Amino acid sequence: MKIKLSELSVVYPALVKLAQVNLPIKVSFSLLRYSKHIESEFKIFSELREKVFKKYGQQEGNNIVIPNEKIEEFNKEITELMETEIELTPKESKPSIKISDLGDNVKISIADISALEAIIDFKDDSDMLAGMKETIPQRPSV
Repeated sequence: MKIKLSELSVVYPALVKLAQVNLPIKVSFSLLRYSKHIESEFKIFSELREKVFKKYGQQEGNNIVIPNEKIEEFNKEITELMETEIELTPKESKPSIKISDLGDNVKISIADISALEAIIDFKDDSDMLAGMKETIPQRPSV
């Protein structure tokens, strides 16, 4: 499965949050193997992103500021990096998680679920979500 580095920058923090959840052992094992690969790709991406910022920017306190005269070159290079696609699953297939495996006490945001769908196949064994995806009927005209 291929994913752009721009997506990875959203997926990785959501995966870190999911890693804090107590899941069944089989799910945890599958996610652990997968997340180690994602973590290594994210570290490489972070190092490259930092190099681009340092190449064009100037350190001001804790921030790196890109001067106006270099902003066009910076945007071109950072966009090229963010649009780069990587292969996430060279050895394993995309892991599946049953919604029921998350349990009733798991609190995870819609934004995190949305980000994680790029790398995890969420399954609902009761088809409860299928009804939610149906089109909302239109109101009758008066």
